[in-house]
Amino acid sequence: MEGFLGNRDAFMDDAGDDEEDIGPFFAAWHALNPELIATRKLADLCGPAQALRDDVPLELLEVHSDKLPRALGAWLREHLGQWHGRHQLVCEFDPAEGGRHKLWRVRPRADRTSR
Repeated sequence: MEGFLGNRDAFMDDAGDDEEDIGPFFAAWHALNPELIATRKLADLCGPAQALRDDVPLELLEVHSDKLPRALGAWLREHLGQWHGRHQLVCEFDPAEGGRHKLWRVRPRADRTSR
């Protein structure tokens, strides 16, 4: 059928966005830092008057700043592997820390084949 699934990519970009604020957060995060980052450093970027603060999902904005690293870590684990907008949340274990600590990044859809 001609045209069948012709808008698949656009549909997939919007599908699964139950929480509308995650896509913009992932996009802002990737624009600021496309490399792997530790949870605590990402939490610092999400804190008051920091670079990602305006894009932090509402549920994380409600967390007191001293509890943000732990809450963010749980939130990241909950969203691991998910696509929101054009970005997917991925993680790797930090070899410098003996593989005990996770490093996070969001990758764009164009980078979908890399790990």
